[in-house]
Amino acid sequence: MLLEYRGKPVNEPFLRDTINVPYYDNRALAFPSVTLRMDFRDPNTIGDFLYHCHLLEHEDGGMMGLIRVEP
Repeated sequence: MLLEYRGKPVNEPFLRDTINVPYYDNRALAFPSVTLRMDFRDPNTIGDFLYHCHLLEHEDGGMMGLIRVEP
């Protein structure tokens, strides 16, 4: 669930599977950011969950990884 986009609260009553992360333009004083909430409270939701950027160069640069949810 997207909660904030570029520091401003977002009121969206739905879940997303893709979030667009704004790029840094080398002029702004702060890096752009997003705030997400991922709910793993269901006891059946265990395992490894992949997150990644859809740009291969970004994935190779570290924008890909696993979130491990243990019981």
